[in-house]
Amino acid sequence: FKYTNITSIYVDNSNPIIYVSEPSVSVVTGILWLNGTVDGTGSPLTLYCNDSKFDVAINPNGSIYNTYSLFNNSIIPDGLITINLTVMDMAGFKYTNITSIYVDNSIPNIGITSITNGSVKFGNIVWINGTVNATGSIISSLTINDTDNFEVVLNPIGQETGTFAIRNKSPLSDGKFALKITVTDLANLQNDTNLYFYIDNLVNLNPIIQLTNPSINGSVLVVNSSNYLVLEGNVQGVSNNTELVWINQSGWILEINPSGTPGGPFRFRNASTFPDGLYWINITVNNTDGNSTSLLLSFYIDTIAPPTPGNLQGTVSGNNVTLTWDNVTDLTNFSFVIYRNGQQIATTTALSYTDVGLSPGTYTYLVYVVDDAGNICAVAASKTVSISSGEAPPQTIDWMLIIIIIVIVGASIAAGIGIFIAVKRKSRRTEPEKVPKLKKEEIKKDKVTPKKVERDEKAGKSEEISVLREYDYVGGEIRFKVAVRNESPGTISKLNVILSSTEQYLVDEKMKTIEVLTPGESRGVDFNLTPLTCGKSRIFATLSYADSTGEPKSLTVSPKDIWIKCPLVTPKETSISQVMVWKKELLNGSSMVEYSNVPDTQAFKIALDQVSALDLFEVTRNEHDKTATFSGVAKVTDTKMIIEVSIHSQKIHLNVWTGDMKQATGFLAYIKNLIKMSLETAKNIEMKAEAISQMIFDSIEICNRIIALLDLCKKRENVGDILLIIGEIITRLTRSFPDIPFLENAGEWKQSISTNLRPGDNIPRNYSIRLQSDSLIWFQKILELAKSNSELFETTFRDHHSQILQIKSKIVELAERYLWEEKRYSMSIVKYMMIINKESGVTMYQRSFFETKLDPDLISGFLTAIQSFGLELSTEESSMKKLVYRDFQIELEDGDYVRAALIMEGEVTQFLMRSLLKFVNRFERTFAEHLENWDGRLQQFEDADKIVDEEFEIERPPK
Repeated sequence: FKYTNITSIYVDNSNPIIYVSEPSVSVVTGILWLNGTVDGTGSPLTLYCNDSKFDVAINPNGSIYNTYSLFNNSIIPDGLITINLTVMDMAGFKYTNITSIYVDNSIPNIGITSITNGSVKFGNIVWINGTVNATGSIISSLTINDTDNFEVVLNPIGQETGTFAIRNKSPLSDGKFALKITVTDLANLQNDTNLYFYIDNLVNLNPIIQLTNPSINGSVLVVNSSNYLVLEGNVQGVSNNTELVWINQSGWILEINPSGTPGGPFRFRNASTFPDGLYWINITVNNTDGNSTSLLLSFYIDTIAPPTPGNLQGTVSGNNVTLTWDNVTDLTNFSFVIYRNGQQIATTTALSYTDVGLSPGTYTYLVYVVDDAGNICAVAASKTVSISSGEAPPQTIDWMLIIIIIVIVGASIAAGIGIFIAVKRKSRRTEPEKVPKLKKEEIKKDKVTPKKVERDEKAGKSEEISVLREYDYVGGEIRFKVAVRNESPGTISKLNVILSSTEQYLVDEKMKTIEVLTPGESRGVDFNLTPLTCGKSRIFATLSYADSTGEPKSLTVSPKDIWIKCPLVTPKETSISQVMVWKKELLNGSSMVEYSNVPDTQAFKIALDQVSALDLFEVTRNEHDKTATFSGVAKVTDTKMIIEVSIHSQKIHLNVWTGDMKQATGFLAYIKNLIKMSLETAKNIEMKAEAISQMIFDSIEICNRIIALLDLCKKRENVGDILLIIGEIITRLTRSFPDIPFLENAGEWKQSISTNLRPGDNIPRNYSIRLQSDSLIWFQKILELAKSNSELFETTFRDHHSQILQIKSKIVELAERYLWEEKRYSMSIVKYMMIINKESGVTMYQRSFFETKLDPDLISGFLTAIQSFGLELSTEESSMKKLVYRDFQIELEDGDYVRAALIMEGEVTQFLMRSLLKFVNRFERTFAEHLENWDGRLQQFEDADKIVDEEFEIERPPK
């Protein structure tokens, strides 16, 4: 006899999973359906919803894997709704999905606040202001029907509620105007309003404003005899007296005021020092009828002398001397003044000058640069040449010396290539030989010679008030201090200090108020700035106040450069007891990063990955409590550092101990930015536990760091910051893709930069160009790897619809970014293009991508000689495609009739090769009838510029 007992039991060690396929949009109108699938991953499950307003249409309870469907059983008010769906299996494991969506069943509201139907308006500017409310979702568009006369200057797109502003593009003629304003929300619900009004300027005429200094836009504004910058002109009230003349920017004082009169002259002068640059301001006059007229004025302030022209050469030919020199850069237009033996002989804007009909002897030439502001270069370029009595014209070169010609022309090309190196205004240059200093009054130019406005040592000062500003480091923040002192004999009131900062900082309050300052009294205000990234930015403020008579005034607080430096660190093995001792010795800074829709374990891993990528020693790690401690030493200052990471209440807390609060602030700003980027990526891509999804995530992160590296190289940033990024890329590659081929190349770059460059300097241009070229190759390889893993993920986990779409979207975004970066780099290295007739070797068309001009005949002759030399050697035409000289390359592309040469300062890209090939093919198709029997006329190819723009995707500025 026997008996068999059969026991069935579920084995389940995994969390259940829930997927939401609907809603697939961010805004829902009508019935709200929640559809998807649930997976108990081993045992039967139960589905719960936290909102009683939903009923179950398809119930998956009791099954291991099934679909579900829920819908609302009552009206859901418009607005953002958050729904929690929780699935629990028999093993007690559970998982909650949080879905947030806008419910919008109402059309958006629109209201006009500044004008009513049937009203009569006058003046040059008509403002139409109002408010909109999406009533449950987000405004997706606000449009008007009359775009010929009006434009939307304040648009509430992307807001739930907001304001809008519409104004006329140009003065409106008298008559009736009708305007239809249409607003649409994300639910595609639409509403519009119709407005009509009349323009009548016959009775209330606008005042008139006319400038005399400067008289035209784009002029250089220079100081007067009293050492002030002045703006002068005349106004007329026309229909009534003038009431007010004012400027839309602070820093100006109205010295001559025609207010209260029918009209007259006005004059503004600067109340503070303005840095060099281009300025745009509005000068407005109001009359007592309420009419106003504004005049937009642009002008330059230029107090810095242009640099000395470099590479001055003098070539003697018979009794003539030809001078050539390199171009310079300056804020305003400039010209070159030429002296021979102490006498001025010419003024030119060209880069060469020929002095003819000279007698035998020795001549010393000086070339000065004078800009439109009257500034003169500190030292002239100097060249001494001699003309002998037996000077003869050059001999004709025999054809047998073609090899010598090639060598000479090649050397000329090498010299010409040097022109490609852009001259920076403030770059280092070799001090030229000392020559007599030129006085401004010796220059024969009809213009007023400017004097520099002396810069006050204080941050800002008027006759009534003085301002000082400074900053210090407090914890992980910057404390920016502004101190104000009343220098007047009367009481000053209503002092408002408004801070202007860049996007690098979050500011707690941008305006601080001081109610009253008695004579001689000083008060200070503090602004707390939280750094978001490393780098240098300029912080300044504006101070407005009422003087002792109650008249409002203002001045600008001079800018202050604040540099948040990210420290380079090395690991330092440390015990827990040593960490406790260090904490007592060092200064502490702290910060935190909030997160949502990311599990705590994932957030903790992201924080650890970002901190450990900085090459720090891990002292402790507690996965249960989600805390970790790291130690290291700052490379430059050799100071100790302790970093603690912990997770509480969906916040990543960061604590840094170091001997220098600047380092703590810079480190916190840098690591917070990295963590935020990774959290954002993790939130958008709901990562599954499989290793393949982690590889995709790592690929995306590495691409983001390569993008950051490209951006630093493009801007020629600090070597230390670039080393930091390269180190992170190497760490991530070593951890995730140790066998990838370009890992060795990245290590060589780190070694080369560390050995040859200093961390505090900016990366040189030649390093920047080569590193960008290699970084694009890294970008392409990692992107290909991400695409491959994405395809594998899609075929393996077909039911992960939402995650697959998100991964695809991110990869498409990175692929588009790669193409953009490749194009940007390509166009930054292109210097010159020429089209050469293959039969004659004559240049038919040329295009310069930078300011300096080359000799096209010299280059075409050199290239033709090289091709001919190859033909002599091989009895067939050479198939040369590329010439390389140091950092420069010439890419060649042959057609049936022409040869195209593209000269670059760097490695050619696929984008440039494709564009060059397309250009040659299109050039020959477009001008086929001229090319077959070309008669030497260049005018036939004038339209080639358009082909270059289209095939190389160049966006030309509007004329």
